[in-house]
Amino acid sequence: MPSSLANLKKLEMLNVSFNSISCLPESYSSLTNLKQIYLNNNKFKEFPKQLLGLTNIEVVDLSNNKLTEVPNGMSTFFAAELNLSQNEISSLGEDLHQAPRLKILRLDENCLSLDSITPSLLRDSKIHTITIDGNLFESKQLTSLEGYNEYSERYTTIKKKMF
Repeated sequence: MPSSLANLKKLEMLNVSFNSISCLPESYSSLTNLKQIYLNNNKFKEFPKQLLGLTNIEVVDLSNNKLTEVPNGMSTFFAAELNLSQNEISSLGEDLHQAPRLKILRLDENCLSLDSITPSLLRDSKIHTITIDGNLFESKQLTSLEGYNEYSERYTTIKKKMF
C-alpha cells in the first residue's frame, strides 16, 4: 500500500478490502480524520497498531484475515464498531474492555474459548453488542459468565432505544 495515502489529511473513509494486504505503512497513524477503514479479506496476521490513537475512527473492519489475537494497547482504540469475524483469534487483549468508545464487537468464526471472554469485557466495557457464533463454545454459554448481567443490561437498553 502506498504510504503517500497518509498525505490525504482529510481522508475519512478508506476501503482496501480484497487486496492481499498484510500490513499498513507506519505513516497511516497520521490519518487523524479517518472515520471508517475497511481492511477485510486481506492477509493481516497482526492487528494494525497504526489504528490505535486515531481519535475520529468509528468503524474498523478486519474481518476475514489471519489475525490470531487482539493485542494489549486497546485502551487507545477509539472506534465504536470493530469487526474481527472470520479470523483465527484465540486470545483477547487484557485491556480490550478499556477501549473508550467500543460498543459493537464482532468475533464470529474465530478460535475463542469461553474463558477468553473476561468478566471485565462483559462488566466494565461500553460494549452493548458482542457477536460470537462459530467459536469453540456455544454462544448461550456466555450467560454463565461473571459480568454477563451488566452486559445484558447495556444490550437491553440499546434495544429499547431502537423501538
